[in-house]
Amino acid sequence: MRLSILIAIHVLALASTIFAQSLIGDLSFGQTSPLAENGADIPGFHVFGEGHVPRLMSDRVILTPPHPGNKRGALWADKKNTATDWKVDLDFRANGPERGGGNLQLWYVDRGKALVSLSSIYTVRKFDGLALVIDTHGGTSGSIRGFLNDGTKDHRNDPNVDALAFGHCDYAYRNLGRPSKLTLKSSASAGLQVLVDDRPCFSSDKISLPSDYYFGITAASSDPPDSFEVFKMSTYSSSSNSPPPSQNQHQHQQERSQPQSNNNNKINNNDAADVPITEPKDDDPTTYTTSAAQFADLHNRLQLLSHAVHNLFREISAHTTAEEARYNQILKQLPSANTMTNLDHRVQNIELMISALKHEIESGDHKGQFERLHDKLNVAHERITEHLPQTLARVVSSSAPRVGLLVGVVVVVQVGLAAAYVIYKRRRNQAPKKYL
Repeated sequence: MRLSILIAIHVLALASTIFAQSLIGDLSFGQTSPLAENGADIPGFHVFGEGHVPRLMSDRVILTPPHPGNKRGALWADKKNTATDWKVDLDFRANGPERGGGNLQLWYVDRGKALVSLSSIYTVRKFDGLALVIDTHGGTSGSIRGFLNDGTKDHRNDPNVDALAFGHCDYAYRNLGRPSKLTLKSSASAGLQVLVDDRPCFSSDKISLPSDYYFGITAASSDPPDSFEVFKMSTYSSSSNSPPPSQNQHQHQQERSQPQSNNNNKINNNDAADVPITEPKDDDPTTYTTSAAQFADLHNRLQLLSHAVHNLFREISAHTTAEEARYNQILKQLPSANTMTNLDHRVQNIELMISALKHEIESGDHKGQFERLHDKLNVAHERITEHLPQTLARVVSSSAPRVGLLVGVVVVVQVGLAAAYVIYKRRRNQAPKKYL
């Protein structure tokens, strides 16, 4: 029940957002799969690279490959943005080794591809517009920074490009295993707003970006490289950009709607395309000249809502599947019923033994036992102290060496050596002498 309520709230919020904004199809991609119908290019965009060709997958564009490094990729819109109040949602992902590096730029500049091309914020020359840079600047785990230029600053020759950033926030974007969402909003009333994963990053109400600029995405990798992937780019224009109806249009609609209301019973469903609608309310920013236009706009909005609801239920299904798998894994790790029963029996036996031992200690009279133990210890102590000196003296006297025996042995050895020497000298003197 709670899940259903959350889904309904999310759908209503999504519906209100869709009806408040309209998708600009020429400046968007990734809403359907595959991205490119012919597998070669994205409608309304130009994809190119340096040192490699960015790969177009069914659901994403790989601007820089995982290997090798020092590659560049770019994706530029073919048409300008004519809306005054607009919003861009960019879904991207960065993967790489622990010491990998690179940067990703979201551009909104004049002359677009012709001026910036494959450049990063450090290699671009003079440009007129805005650049959002995603990198690991300053040895951090990741950051998002904003740069503005009115066409007078040459970034390539600037000795300290990092100091030109007007806003930033820390965001660890590498190896998240999921796409990150970068949102850029611009309006004449609220100024500039940058969000990441629907959380505020930085903003300024003093910045107003003009229309008729180009959107573009560039990426560059170092060595070892980071692989930058772009999944989706959605550009919306606010409904307030629609021009208000003039007074002549109001009068013309009133004149057409009055006779039509009188003959309303004569119109069938096949003539709905020729039926003009009545004058819109004062708070409705959009006017329609025919019911066909109204139905077409309603169809487009409902289609967007249907896609959003489909994506929502797909995410819910994926989460449900993951939770079920995790639940089954936890069940497998739990012990079986027999194991739990045996463990319960063992615990009960231990409790019984502890209870019996406690009862024995508390109820039994152990004073006599301790007294007998004390007497035995005293007797053993007395025996040790009484007989130990005599025993030690006897052992020492019996184990000590005999000096007389040692002297006798020495004398006998000396006499034997003297006798041997005398016998040797006598035999030598009795031996015949030889003369040469």
